Amino acid sequence: MPRPNAICFDMGYTLLQHAPTGPDLYLRILAQHGHTVTAAELDAAVRPARDFYIRATREGRPFESSMELAIEFWEEYNGIVLERLGLPIDIHGSLGKKIYTAAWSPASWRLFPDVIPTLDELRHQGIRMAVISNFVDTLDAVCVSHGLSQYFDVILPSVQAGTMKPDPEIFGIALRRLGVEAEEAWHVGDNYWADILGARAAGLTAVLVDRERAVPHPDGPVVHSLDQLVGLLAEAEEEAA
Repeated sequence: MPRPNAICFDMGYTLLQHAPTGPDLYLRILAQHGHTVTAAELDAAVRPARDFYIRATREGRPFESSMELAIEFWEEYNGIVLERLGLPIDIHGSLGKKIYTAAWSPASWRLFPDVIPTLDELRHQGIRMAVISNFVDTLDAVCVSHGLSQYFDVILPSVQAGTMKPDPEIFGIALRRLGVEAEEAWHVGDNYWADILGARAAGLTAVLVDRERAVPHPDGPVVHSLDQLVGLLAEAEEEAA
C-alpha cells in the first residue's frame, strides 16, 4: 500500500457523530411538539426508513446531489417514520423539516476524541487533506464549528459536487482540487458501500473505519480508531523503503 500524498475523509461517523444520537434527536423534537413516544416505538418506526435509505443508496439514487433532492429525500424518510408512529399526515411536513434541519445543524454533531490529534500528526507529516461527504450545504459550517476547517484544503459536500459517493466523480472533483492523482491518495470512511467501493472505483486506496468492530473479515485496510492511520502510514513507508 503506497504512502499517500493526500488523505480524503468522510465526515459523518468518521470524523464526527451525532450528539444527541439520531434516536435522541427524534425523541427530543417529538416531545417538544407534544408527541410522547417510547424508544422502542421509535426504533420500530425507524427500521423501514433505514431500509428505504439502504435501498436508495444501493440503487444509486442521487438523493444528496442537490439541496432540492436532499430535502425531498429526507421528507420522504421522515414521513415513513412519522407514519409508522401514527402521527397525523398533516403535520409530517413541518415536523419532518424540524428533524432534518436539526440533524444538519453544527450543534448536532460532536468530534470523536481521536480526530484532532490524528489530523495534527498528518498535517505535521505534510499530508494534504480533504473532506468528501454525502452531506448538505451546512458541511462548511459544521467543520468551522468543530475546528476542522484549518486542516483541510478541500471540503466537498455532495450537494456542491452535484453527485454523491459512491460515484467516482465526486472523488475526482476533490482530487483535482487537491492537485493529486488517485494513486497518490487514500480515502478514509465508515460506509463500505459509499466510501470503500466508491474510492476503489475512483482509483484511491480505501481505508475502512470500523469503530464498533462490526466487520469480522475486512477485505482491505481497516482502522478501529482514527489514530491508527498514523501506524498505517509508517507501515507504508517501511514497505517503500
